Amino acid sequence: MKIKTSKKLSNRLRPIFLTAFFDGFILWYAAEKLFMKSIGFSDQQIALNAVIYAAIIIAVNVPAGILADRWSRKGVLAISSLSLITGTLISGSSNAFWPYILGTAFWGLYFAIQSGIYESVIYDTLVEETGKPTGFEKYLGRVRLLMSAGLVAGSFASSLVVSLLNLRATYYLTIPFTVISLIALLRFREPTVHRQGERQHITAHASEMVRVLFSRV
Repeated sequence: MKIKTSKKLSNRLRPIFLTAFFDGFILWYAAEKLFMKSIGFSDQQIALNAVIYAAIIIAVNVPAGILADRWSRKGVLAISSLSLITGTLISGSSNAFWPYILGTAFWGLYFAIQSGIYESVIYDTLVEETGKPTGFEKYLGRVRLLMSAGLVAGSFASSLVVSLLNLRATYYLTIPFTVISLIALLRFREPTVHRQGERQHITAHASEMVRVLFSRV
């Protein structure tokens, strides 16, 4: 019975595992600083890019969490993937500072939106399937491992793309892998346990999210 339940969970979460791997397969990540330099970024502009990226993550993190809780975690992850596609396309097409910064804004949006969503999806799926979150660390660990594997594979592939093509190609060739991630996500059957029960007022919900966020600092 235990083996059967574990197999059922793995099958249900398989689209999330695929999403996590291809979500992490970002070819341009390892080549980003080189690309910035190639389009004329100064060291100060590279630092400013990082500051803007971090500021967007801080600004969007709480609203994104509220949206995921009150609407759809699968939907929010889909928005995250679309943000990554948009940011990658804009940044990869850039030849100057401000267009690239616009792409960075979408990259920050992607990271802020998907932060914590995988954990919630796995937790809710376990509760819906078994009535308790037993095995949460195991499945979350698998997701994180696959995302890290995607990142490492993307970094190795990035060096190959740069040697055969150019730095800009790492951006354009990332997009098909993110599309695969999005397609896998759309095949996932989202749990609905987070929609059950009485809803908090949005102000109270926001306050709770802020408390949780700062408790991690």
